[in-house]
Amino acid sequence: MRVNVPLDFPGPDGRHVIELRVTETYANARQQLPIFERRDTMQYRVYSAEVRASAMKPAEMYLCQASRWANANPVSALTIEETDEGLRVASDPRRFSYCVEYGPLCAPASGSYRFDIACSVLDGRLKPGVLSGGRHYWLPASISTRDDPRSLHFDIQVDLRRHELFWLMLFNDHPDGDGVSRFVLHELRSSAAPASLSVERRSRARTAKVVERCALAYSKIVSRLRRWWTDTVALPRRRREWLIACAEKGARFTSAVVGERIRRRMVRVAPEYRSLARALRVSDEQLRAVGPLRELAPLYRFLHDRRPTNLHVNGCGDFQLLARAHWHELRGYPEFETFSMNIDGLFSYIADAAGIQEEALAMPIYHLEHEVGSGWSPEGEALLRRRIAERGITWLDASTVYIWAAYMRWLQRPMIFNGADWGMAAQELAERTPAAACRVSS
Repeated sequence: MRVNVPLDFPGPDGRHVIELRVTETYANARQQLPIFERRDTMQYRVYSAEVRASAMKPAEMYLCQASRWANANPVSALTIEETDEGLRVASDPRRFSYCVEYGPLCAPASGSYRFDIACSVLDGRLKPGVLSGGRHYWLPASISTRDDPRSLHFDIQVDLRRHELFWLMLFNDHPDGDGVSRFVLHELRSSAAPASLSVERRSRARTAKVVERCALAYSKIVSRLRRWWTDTVALPRRRREWLIACAEKGARFTSAVVGERIRRRMVRVAPEYRSLARALRVSDEQLRAVGPLRELAPLYRFLHDRRPTNLHVNGCGDFQLLARAHWHELRGYPEFETFSMNIDGLFSYIADAAGIQEEALAMPIYHLEHEVGSGWSPEGEALLRRRIAERGITWLDASTVYIWAAYMRWLQRPMIFNGADWGMAAQELAERTPAAACRVSS
């Protein structure tokens, strides 16, 4: 989702403050997280944020007639009510069911068209789309949302061909699946003049009558043609069956005479065969690409169901406090011959599997940042990885820690990596007693 926030309403001190708030969540949000993600408090990701100055004057937007909004699903439980604020809509409880439609519209020329739908969502959630004139498929469109102090805006941009028919649609996308979404439609604006997009719209009753008349006329024509064929042209039933049998025998005889190689050539030049062969090649390539992953399906389900506990493992080694007895029982940090990355996080999961509960102290703790390339930092990660790779040093990846933590949760016991000689138990340290440098005499 791309959200455009206009900076037109600064605060009392002249500053702009942008806040992201979670208004609804899934019933079991932890199971909705992607694999290798343990933070059950995460509700969304922000990939980027930027401030852009508009170098060009925004295009003029024309106000469209609100009376052209209509019920897109008359046989549903949807309700529409005209109010002073706009069109108040309560959707059908089925998810992805159509709510309201605007159109049909026709592009006067080939090009890009922009539409802005202003509404207020009272309950649930809704999404817009651009439907083809025949209502058979969605047209590719760029859709972004933005909030202002008064309403929610859907900014739709779609490329259309000349005289292409389309519909603007709003459909129910309730976050809980099936549920009623309630909203108020305020206005619709378009980059093209409404008169140039307008197409005469027949009422459903009139359209139904036209379809009924066409169907009746078609049935009469078919009946007369069938009677004429039977009376004048059609052969008796036995003779028709005899001709069909002769045609099948002739086809078998021809295929036997020409041989297998010619039959293959005849089949391969057929457009139907070429289309099927092309689709088969594409499916084979996709199957070969994902085939090796089929054996990892049990591991995927295991890691998804045994998701590790959401512990604080981000730079946790600089802040960990542990009882001396517990430290000796767990034999300290795992002593791998690798760069010391993610070792502290692994120890947190070991302590958690041993039944030691994590507690976050309500006090500020300050961390002295590493030099770029010496320890991990957001700015120096690439330099650090390149430096240790040049020296042939390995790195304990976070995904490996995740897998081990999932197994420890399943086992309900810690994995102790160090042996009995952990630390410096196997080292003999020489002891020296310092002597006095000089004697004090009286």
